[in-house]
Amino acid sequence: MAIYTGVGGSAKSVSKIYTGIDGVARPVHKGYIGVDGVAKKFYDGGNPISSFALGTEFGIKDPSGNTYWYKLVHKGVPGGGLYDSTANGAWLWRSSIAGSTAIDSSNYIYGYEGWALDNWCVNYPGGNITPSVANRLMTVHLPYVKQADYNSANVSSGSNGLSRKCFLLSAVEMGVYTWQGVDGLMAQEGAKLDYFDYTTAATDKRKADTEYWTRSKRTHNGNYMYTFYADGSFSSVGRHREDSYGLRPCIVLPLNTLVTTVTGFLWFEYNYIN
Repeated sequence: MAIYTGVGGSAKSVSKIYTGIDGVARPVHKGYIGVDGVAKKFYDGGNPISSFALGTEFGIKDPSGNTYWYKLVHKGVPGGGLYDSTANGAWLWRSSIAGSTAIDSSNYIYGYEGWALDNWCVNYPGGNITPSVANRLMTVHLPYVKQADYNSANVSSGSNGLSRKCFLLSAVEMGVYTWQGVDGLMAQEGAKLDYFDYTTAATDKRKADTEYWTRSKRTHNGNYMYTFYADGSFSSVGRHREDSYGLRPCIVLPLNTLVTTVTGFLWFEYNYIN
């Protein structure tokens, strides 16, 4: 619902309204005006993303105006004591495969940090998320195995985690137990996010058009990273660094991020973050 104000003789749309409370400008979520004794809504700034159910999809435009969809997979700090307050946001996971890459065709890899999968995610927001949203991405401390600890399952967590605004989810965050790795060789890089589960329905929540990478590496083997097959099942052996597979990035936005809901064809509702 748009409202306009006159500027220089032209009507200009107003994207946000603020009101003064105790000397501080506070955003107005909804505005009403009295018409014939009845309150009529004239402005709707949206609802906070924290009010939406897990699994809800949100459209976010890229800098060229194309809309891509992201699924809400967690709200707040994940459990397990491996995250700090930087993770206290709305975790949004790309609903489809966003790209693909191999990791390295000639070098032994020492984990996720600084290699092709990580570098792709670091560069993702600039070309794929409109600046008005990209500027609000939270920097999260992710549980991970440092390059120096590549030959162990030692996880750096909390304030010592990997600082990223865009990243791949770990296999554990998507509902896999560490013992499901080949010979039990997978580090505890995080905790299951609330959208995922350990039941047989878990695979449905992880389905995609093609096989895709996680940020989880096989312990004691620098040639393999774990993946999920297109049907959502876990590849317990992992895939070789020279092979190319899909990428599904995750971003985190503040829980008070406002969402605009639009009613479309056949009364279907679509949610957008602008």
